Amino acid sequence: MQVTGMTAILPQHLSDAATHLCSLLSRITHDGKKFRSFAPSPDVASLEKMEEQIITALSHVRTIINSQSSFMCRMPPEIIARIMEQVPPPPHPNFIPIHAHPRLRFRKGETPRSWMRATQVCRYWRAVALASPSLWTEMDFMSPDGRRSIPNIIKVFARRSADLPLNLHLWSTEVNVSYSRLNPILCRLRGFHMHRSNSHVLEQLNLPAPLLENLTLSPCETSMSLRGGAAALSYILPKIFADVTPSLRKLTINYFNSWPGNDFHGLTHLCLQGQKARISDAAVQDISGFLDFLSQSPMMEELILQNSEPFGNASNFATNIMSRQLVKLLALRVLIFEGCDPTVFIPLLCHLSTSPTTTVSIKHDDCRPIVDTLIDSHTLALQSIHFSLNVRCIEIEILDESIKIIGYGGEMSLRLVMPYANRRGFPAGLPHVASLLRLLSLSHTQELVVSFQQGRPCAWHKSSAEWRTLYSSIPSITKYVFHFPHPYESSRTPIPLQCLIPDPTPILPGLSELEIHYHNHTGALGIDTRLRAMLREITAARADHGCPIERISLQLIMPTGNIVRGGGGSLEDDIWALQQTMDYATVQFANPYLSEIREKERNKVDEISSAVYY
Repeated sequence: MQVTGMTAILPQHLSDAATHLCSLLSRITHDGKKFRSFAPSPDVASLEKMEEQIITALSHVRTIINSQSSFMCRMPPEIIARIMEQVPPPPHPNFIPIHAHPRLRFRKGETPRSWMRATQVCRYWRAVALASPSLWTEMDFMSPDGRRSIPNIIKVFARRSADLPLNLHLWSTEVNVSYSRLNPILCRLRGFHMHRSNSHVLEQLNLPAPLLENLTLSPCETSMSLRGGAAALSYILPKIFADVTPSLRKLTINYFNSWPGNDFHGLTHLCLQGQKARISDAAVQDISGFLDFLSQSPMMEELILQNSEPFGNASNFATNIMSRQLVKLLALRVLIFEGCDPTVFIPLLCHLSTSPTTTVSIKHDDCRPIVDTLIDSHTLALQSIHFSLNVRCIEIEILDESIKIIGYGGEMSLRLVMPYANRRGFPAGLPHVASLLRLLSLSHTQELVVSFQQGRPCAWHKSSAEWRTLYSSIPSITKYVFHFPHPYESSRTPIPLQCLIPDPTPILPGLSELEIHYHNHTGALGIDTRLRAMLREITAARADHGCPIERISLQLIMPTGNIVRGGGGSLEDDIWALQQTMDYATVQFANPYLSEIREKERNKVDEISSAVYY
């Protein structure tokens, strides 16, 4: 075997290891006669050391050869680059990059360069990463010592990304650092995101950005607004990118009251947070200006205002510009007002023309002024309006002929998401029933869904008089649905069914369908007598032809033993008697521990299907 021929069969990048191995073997075989007549001598230690070096070198060569012959290393570089792009962020929620300040923790472990961990797999992957421009399009400046990091990052990423568009993220920048080094790459920017950074950076960005599509400007931490710490912050946005951003589509601005030197138009997504415009005599002009601003983006798809009043005081808005023409946003899909004054956004809604599929979500601490303002403003003609309560209730959607209150578990014609008491034990209850009744009285709701959320049980069932008023206020209802939390999402103490089903049972003149979804995974309460009493009441009413209910569906999640043994006759007997009086009735029993499902159904037949297990 020719030792010197080893380098010919190895890849070029293994020549160093092969050369080192050859030199070691040559030292051993240099004088064959000497070693054949070798006798024990003090040089044995040096020979043993040489042997260890040979073994180490051979092991290193075998490792590299195996890695080169593996399937992963035979994959095309384009596929490996795509794999690296899909590398998830580190699992730890408080991941901190090595070069980041301890205070700069990424939310949910997100970092634009998570894929760099894949370069530690092998040399081939590292070589692919260095030669793949698509992996070097995300630049993030996170080091507090920006004077050293910014030039290096710009130089490395600009070179390795070739001519591809770039996305830039700034995290807590330094005041005494010059960011004019960014100007050479502004023409390649596709996204610019300034997070918790000083606004002085923007003054140094004075070249056009013709490829910019996504712009985020947040000079302070967003969560500060929830604590009231950033309520007094306000900035005026200087002219940036020489006011040349023809491709801009998504704009997010936080805590900038105005941007007089920038003409943003043609937007599809706009998010304004913490916009506190100064209240002055020119407030009406500010509102008109905001509508003019929206009119320049007719293809707007998403508009979000969070804790924002970008048009100042709107007290004179309704009386001074009612003659103004509507701003048409026919492509608008989502319009969200969160934490905004109803007297501000309601007049704005009156001057927007949207498509029938537009969803307007209004999230506020108190639903009463929102409902009252909606009614008083005669804005019920809007196809879809949502408003949200921060007391663990969410989103009521007002339609032209029905009302939707959308909960966590789905979407129905009318969903009342019943809140629980908070952790401190304060009662939550159903807030502002009177205002809700005013709203219901103007609608033609056909489906009522009452749902519960996760947490402690509330005492809303004690106000049965209010519920009877609620039922009577919507005589058009034809379907009544109750939802109780999934057993693994509900509290440890289940709520008795008399808390879920009001007394008396809402047998309304037009009610034709009834659904009850009840989950009691502990089985401590067994079958509540209220459920059986309700079934017997409906059965008796149907026997006297006084109940219009034609369809009933019960889904009971509880231990099977509690279902079978109801006491004073079984629940199944009551269900059987009820099924004999109607054309369609279905009952589903589920055992959460045994995954046992027992169904009994009667759909225009006289027989009940057998038990089903899966």
